[in-house]
Amino acid sequence: MFLVCAQLTLGCSGLNPRVLNKRDRDSSSDDSKAQSKVNGKKVNPKGGLRRLTRNQYLNSVRDILGDVSLRTTLDADVPMLFLTNLGASTVTSTPRGVELYGDAARDLAAQSFADRVKAEIFIGCKPQQSTGLINDCVDSFIKRIGMLAWRRPLSIEELAAIRKVHLIVATDLNDVLKGLEAATAALLTSPFFIYRSEIGSPQADGTRRLDAYEIAARLSFLLWNSTPDLQLLEAAEQGKLSDSTGIQEQAQRLLSSPRARTALKGFFREWLGFDSLANLGKDSTAYSQFTPTLGSAMQEEFDRVIESLVFTPEKDFTLLLNLQSTFLNAELAKLYDLPVPDGDPKAFTEIELPANSPRGSLLTMGGFLATQAKPDTTAPISRGQYILNRLLCEQVPPPPANVPAIPPDIAGGAHRTQRQRLELHTASRGCAACHIKMDAAGLALEHFDGIGAYRDTDAGLKLDVSGAIDGQSFDGAKQLSISLQYSTRVHACTVRHLYRHALGALDSKANETRIEALRQEFTNSGFQYQKLILALVASESFTTIGDLR
Repeated sequence: MFLVCAQLTLGCSGLNPRVLNKRDRDSSSDDSKAQSKVNGKKVNPKGGLRRLTRNQYLNSVRDILGDVSLRTTLDADVPMLFLTNLGASTVTSTPRGVELYGDAARDLAAQSFADRVKAEIFIGCKPQQSTGLINDCVDSFIKRIGMLAWRRPLSIEELAAIRKVHLIVATDLNDVLKGLEAATAALLTSPFFIYRSEIGSPQADGTRRLDAYEIAARLSFLLWNSTPDLQLLEAAEQGKLSDSTGIQEQAQRLLSSPRARTALKGFFREWLGFDSLANLGKDSTAYSQFTPTLGSAMQEEFDRVIESLVFTPEKDFTLLLNLQSTFLNAELAKLYDLPVPDGDPKAFTEIELPANSPRGSLLTMGGFLATQAKPDTTAPISRGQYILNRLLCEQVPPPPANVPAIPPDIAGGAHRTQRQRLELHTASRGCAACHIKMDAAGLALEHFDGIGAYRDTDAGLKLDVSGAIDGQSFDGAKQLSISLQYSTRVHACTVRHLYRHALGALDSKANETRIEALRQEFTNSGFQYQKLILALVASESFTTIGDLR
């Protein structure tokens, strides 16, 4: 019965200090002055529909229904360029996936109404038991839950359809709460809940302006990774999201909530590859220090560093590549060969890094070094590719299918360093184009083994960690990190990942002026990440789209 009713609602160090050039210092902060045009029309990232990611789905149903559990396995997320929010703009649901959304909706609604006393608290009023009457209590509940679920007010026709679901079930079962349970399931089964609409309305300049509720949803899913709350929806209804000032005010409100910390840490985990540490596995013979709890400790270090850089007022985000301190528990401090903090060995403490420490960067964190390595050895190619892809936004193509594997040892079984093994790449004309930069970056990190412990040699052999990228020479991880910290390409790549995540759309060459304008604002702010967020949500890129996908 619920499924039939639900269908009624369906529709569719040794380096020069940073020098900022005049262009960076004097650049305009208004991205509307730097619009790209094609054939006289502005070019915006495409809009359309975006399916909720699994985390967004779960966060949303909990915000709407309360303390519920998602006990149905939904279709998997499909990341694009590391980001599930970007991939969500391209995925569709399989027929089985549609069934699973229906199963999930019915189960979630049933959990909300399982306890009749708690159900009346959830409803917010006491509905009359008359099954043939839509009273004020029933109506207000449907309107409130509908607005939260569909992220906008229901139309007259939509409201009538949901009322009909309630009436049919309430009458058949002679139970008003079962009617409201069915109405709730119908709302959650609808594509209006499962997909985010970013359609907008056509403008004379060829763009489409998002409506206030679509802007509210963009804000909420960016900063809370969940459906907008009633306060944000009311701001949309009252016209408070019609200009950049109103949008920034709501963004600042959302950023002040602890929920923003959770949501943004999730984004940084995806972008910077710290989202798989819970499943970290290593060869215990090769790495006797590895324990099942080490991965979660590495995750906690990263999360705390990100939270400090993003949510500490006036903090320079580029210090992620030139850290003066980090957060460690006893196990991680031992791995890093640093003094173990006093007190609870599981507790994390902020530790100042000694000036002579080899640590002090994202690239010397155990979480990065361990994930970008093999179970029993280092992987400089993987580490170098990470730097090119995630920090410089260079997409390295896959190797040709006929490239042979590099043998681990020379004849006779003598050990070779990774640099000696990888010389085969740069000696090959077909491989050198990609591997010169990629291998140089990865080999700079060879003083750190496959779980991130420091080593002076590789099986007794001296390590050469020197190299160069784009004419910038370095010797080891710290110099490489600092050169990246000062790189405008890294700054632009930082902007680019946020842009893709927030808009759910790929940036194109036609949008480069928008990326550059945001990079300049980021630079002018002293690289304050929250200022970058506020600049993005106030930009035309955030409130308008181009063609529909």
